[in-house]
Parts: sequence; C-alpha cells; structure tokens
Amino acid sequence: MTVEALTDKGQARGLFAEIGMLYLRVATVLLALIGIFALVGTQLGWFTPDMPTAKKVLQIDRPASIAGAQSIRSKLIPVDTSRRYRIGTDIRVLPKEDGSPQISTVYLGVQTYDAKGKALNSGPGPYRFAGAANVQINSQDGWTRLEGVIAEEGDESHYQFRPGTKAVEVIVMPNYKADKSVVSELRNVEFTQIIELDNNEDQ
Repeated sequence: MTVEALTDKGQARGLFAEIGMLYLRVATVLLALIGIFALVGTQLGWFTPDMPTAKKVLQIDRPASIAGAQSIRSKLIPVDTSRRYRIGTDIRVLPKEDGSPQISTVYLGVQTYDAKGKALNSGPGPYRFAGAANVQINSQDGWTRLEGVIAEEGDESHYQFRPGTKAVEVIVMPNYKADKSVVSELRNVEFTQIIELDNNEDQ
C-alpha cells in the first residue's frame, strides 16, 4: 500500500509538471505572436507610437525645462469649432554652457481628433501649427510670447481645425531637431476659447 501510494503521488507530480510545461509553452507562443502582431501593426500604421504617454504628457500650467527635441502634449481637450480659440506659450532659451547665445526652433499647435478619438490628418501638416511654425528663439531674447488663433473647420491653413474635429491636444515642440545641449523653458501654455462680446445696444 505504501509503495502504491508513493507511486500515485509520483505520477500526480509528473502530471502536474507536464501540465505546467504545457502552459509555459502556450504562454511563450502567445507572447511571441503578440510581439509579431505589434511589430507588423506598427509598420503598417495600425498603431500610432507618437500618441501621448504618461511620460509625454506635460503639466502645462507650471514652468518646465525641456532639453533637446521633444514633442510635448496636453491632455485631450473638447472643442466647438464654431468658436475661436487662442493658443500660446511663453518660452525662453538658455544660453550655451560657455555663455554664448543659443537658438531654438519652436513649433506650437494642435493635434485634431474626431468624435471617436481618432486622429485626423487631412490638409496641411501633421499638426495645425496655429501658435508658431519654425520660429527661431534666441537666448538673448529672454522670455518670448508665442501665440495665435485657430477657428472654424477647413484644410486651407494651419489656422483652421480639420473637418470633423471634436477635440484637440496642444502640441509644443521646442528645440526642433536639436540635441540635449539646447535647453528651453516653457510657462503659461494656453489654449482658451475667445469670448465674443456683442457691442450692439438694445434699440
């Protein structure tokens, strides 16, 4: 009886070990398939690697120091494209380590999204750079205000929302194509609806 019991226990352990190995093999195959699918999807554009992540979302209501070329995004903001919006930021560029002037190229605009949260890409540019496009900021300028107005829907210019826009992300791209030796500081990033006042007096 004792020998049979030990044999049964050994067989049970062997069976559990085989089941465990089977699960491990299945998990390995699934992970490999997921990796291949993700790689192919990225290559074919099914996924958008440039979508915001926790590391890329900037708390834009407080000063921030940015080293090198980066694309800084706000959280998603609902918009009414029948209204006008002001987009702006304060920026200054730090001088080089030896104290000589430094120059940074800056872009400021929005990424447009439809009602389902899908990025829109019709018309000019990957983004709508209504605030600044290829603007050169010199460290000798100190704090500089960049701003513009975006309104209505259309594909004629960067100062229009793309047709079908229901929400946007603010995009700030300081130090465009620069290495980490170029450092800029941002503050007072703004995206606000412009309130239209009616000056007509009641008759």
